[in-house]
Amino acid sequence: MPDHNSTVKNMKQYMAKQIYPEEVIFLTHDPENEFNKTTQHKWAAYPKNYYLLQIVRRFYASKFPNNELNTTVTFTAPYQLIKFAEQTDCNTYVSKSFYKAHKAEITLSPVKTKSETNFESCFIYRKNKSEIPRLVNFLKEWDKFIEEKDYDSRLEDIKVNI
Repeated sequence: MPDHNSTVKNMKQYMAKQIYPEEVIFLTHDPENEFNKTTQHKWAAYPKNYYLLQIVRRFYASKFPNNELNTTVTFTAPYQLIKFAEQTDCNTYVSKSFYKAHKAEITLSPVKTKSETNFESCFIYRKNKSEIPRLVNFLKEWDKFIEEKDYDSRLEDIKVNI
């Protein structure tokens, strides 16, 4: 859940089941670029209230001029961010799971940051819903799905064109 909603009182009513450990992957046209050099550049970014932009602002704002990305355009879908950045002079960023699933089609290069910012993709549900058979069955099936083949391997095997 986004940090602005997470008070202790609010969070007590929720349960979370991890899907995948995530991080922000910054993408640029120059594979030799260092993260600090990319921060001065133009960016294709998510809209203001999207969780990934909130994570970037929280953990990387001090690296950008005036603590803000120089955002040229915003898109709601990572496909749109990638395609726009590839066809222009903009940098962009996506989640690690999206990048792993589509890196064969992405022509931009990932840029290493000095510190990784890890977060989790999770199923979030209210505690009082955890006894509903439909949800119990879904979570059991998810566990079986992951036991058969881990999520990381599944992302590597995805064959979808963007």
